[in-house]
Amino acid sequence: PDSLELTLAPSESVSVPFVFVSFAHGQHDASVAPVAAGKAPPIRARTIPVRFTSARYGHTTLLVNVQVAPRPYTPDRVLHLASGAEESLKASLRICDVHPPNGELFVHAVDPMAAVQWRDPDVTVKYRMQPGATGEFFVMLYNDPYHASLYALWHICVQPLQRIDFHGVLGQTCSKELIVKGDRFSRRVQCYSSCPSEVDLVPAGAFQLVAAAYNKISVNFRPLRQTAPGETKQVRIHLVDVDSQELVSAWHMRATAAAPEVSKTFQIELPLHQAAHKKIAYVNPWPAARVFQLHTSDPISVRVKEERLDIPAKSKSYIRLWFAAEHRPVTKDTLIFVNDDRGQNEECLLIRTNFIG
Repeated sequence: PDSLELTLAPSESVSVPFVFVSFAHGQHDASVAPVAAGKAPPIRARTIPVRFTSARYGHTTLLVNVQVAPRPYTPDRVLHLASGAEESLKASLRICDVHPPNGELFVHAVDPMAAVQWRDPDVTVKYRMQPGATGEFFVMLYNDPYHASLYALWHICVQPLQRIDFHGVLGQTCSKELIVKGDRFSRRVQCYSSCPSEVDLVPAGAFQLVAAAYNKISVNFRPLRQTAPGETKQVRIHLVDVDSQELVSAWHMRATAAAPEVSKTFQIELPLHQAAHKKIAYVNPWPAARVFQLHTSDPISVRVKEERLDIPAKSKSYIRLWFAAEHRPVTKDTLIFVNDDRGQNEECLLIRTNFIG
């Protein structure tokens, strides 16, 4: 309530405690200079009057001026999250302590686009991204429902991600281009992905992001594992400034991979506890010389010794394979992808390896 009524006996005194709570955040400034256009007003010193008024006569019996001087705050945690542009972010954030001091925390967020809730031992966060903007808000965790004892202050930054979708065939390359508009000045940047074994980015190394121009980045997706029905592979792609380590742009890649048609199956038996080398024959069915690119679905267990195969027209060559050692009897299926020079699948060979003691 804004006011509280007390009844006092003659010559009686009473202590009236009150708590000051402010959810304002931003730059603090002790000056009284006007705020520049387009900038958020800073937090300045101010005076809040607290009046004690006689309920019977209506006159003020005591006036207390509470002087508020802002000071810099220090967040206990800074969390960087990511969400698709104009999508709702949902996250469960674990607190640092296994058990809070009172066994329960009371959470509050000022931003109207954020909804927070305490679910022991996590804090669930829902945030609605605004188009073309980076989300930023604070979460306060209190020990009591009156917001008097602050347990922790979290600063949460949400990076909007542009979304790209891929649907590919296992072992076959599919490509898309990303368009990045340069800033007011040129900078050296480099692309990174969370799945480098399946996602190839061109340029691969550092390159110059031209200022005030549209720059192209090629994304080549060659899946090595089939996705189950209803499953989607989630990949993060970041464009980072090499000098300042600043995140320039980010993409959320969603991909599915279908199984290819297996043209031939080879049965191989290998002994336990030792690596092995094998070769299988492959014939070029085309009436002209071809260059084939070779890849496996499990490069850790089965590796192609020569990834490029030059075969004359209607001629035969050999695919040479290396098999990692196994230490228990098992049967493994590995796909060998025979692609053309554009990364399109020519054939898919199944190697069924039986490791016997």
